[in-house]
This record gives sequence, structure tokens and C-alpha cells, in this order.
Amino acid sequence: MDVDEERGTSSAIFERKIFGRIYGPRYENGECKRRTNRELEEMSSGENRVKWIKVKRLSRIGHLERLEEDRMPKKIFTQELEGTRRRRRPRKGWKEEVERDLQVLGVRRWR
Repeated sequence: MDVDEERGTSSAIFERKIFGRIYGPRYENGECKRRTNRELEEMSSGENRVKWIKVKRLSRIGHLERLEEDRMPKKIFTQELEGTRRRRRPRKGWKEEVERDLQVLGVRRWR
């Protein structure tokens, strides 16, 4: 198995894990059971998971932009962090990922 195949497999495993958490467990006879991979695939109806996540991310940014300025989620979203960061390459934040998605879609002046 080469690196690309391994990366694709581990990516699919991670996606199923996240979708399992999003959709939650199923309940049978008062018992809580994990969903199978087949159930998760049927629930997502074969749609592209990455596209689904990006759409949800964009809907969340729209919600945050419409919030009133005094609301806590809006304050957290718009504030600039103070202090120092670690010396390594900085991680991409949620906001940067959304802005990149908007740029790929060709959306301008979203604020």
C-alpha cells in the first residue's frame, strides 16, 4: 500500500468516525447502539462528505455574520487574539478555511 492509498483509507475512516458522531447512535429496544458504516452511507445518501461539511461551514459563517454585535459567538468570531504563538507553522483556523472555501467558490465581499 503506497502513501496515497494509506492516506485515502485513513481519511475515509476519519470521515466515518465524524459522521458517526454527527448522526449519533441508534436506539433499539431501549439500547444505544453505534451505527454501522452501511447505515452511515445510507444516511448521507452517497453525497460528497467534504462538500457537505463545506456547505455546513458556510451556513455557519452566514449565521455568525447576522448575529448582533453583543452576542458572545459574534464577539469570539470577530476578536483578534493577543499574545504570542508557538514557533512552528501556525495551524489554519476555522475562519481561514471558510475564507479559502469562499475564494474557491468565487464569492467576493461576503462581509
